[in-house]
Amino acid sequence: MGFNMMYDDNDAKEADRTGLNVINISCANRKGTRVKNQRSVQSPLGGRGHWTGDVICPRSNGIPLFLQSFELMVHEPKQSEDDTKANVVRFTCRDSHWKQQPKSIEKHIAGAKGQFGKSSEKCPKDSAICGLQSRVEGHIHHGDNTALNDVRFFCCRFK
Repeated sequence: MGFNMMYDDNDAKEADRTGLNVINISCANRKGTRVKNQRSVQSPLGGRGHWTGDVICPRSNGIPLFLQSFELMVHEPKQSEDDTKANVVRFTCRDSHWKQQPKSIEKHIAGAKGQFGKSSEKCPKDSAICGLQSRVEGHIHHGDNTALNDVRFFCCRFK
């Protein structure tokens, strides 16, 4: 249904920015109503930062759209500068029967570095993104921290 990100954009000189730290997915039933006992799924809390705010899939002709696929913006490591690795996630929303046109949603992060990778495979009809697995770098006391490095999303069929 939607997502939120924890992002570290500390722009102080000499600061070790970590970029994207956490992804939180909002859950909903097939009618687009948030599920009370399963409000969200999120990657482990990593590093630091602030929540960027919920980004929700829009409705299309009154029909709810759901997270179906994603692209991850990644900043490739460079020895001479502060590395952040994953920086932004962009999702494609679509209705469960694929009758409506897909819509892209993302939270723009000013100054985020990197390139979007290839789009993931979309969830099958009558399903949506419902879970995730992430690779998070633990805190390094003396070195360059990157926090969230990669993510994999899983699809679940609507009940």
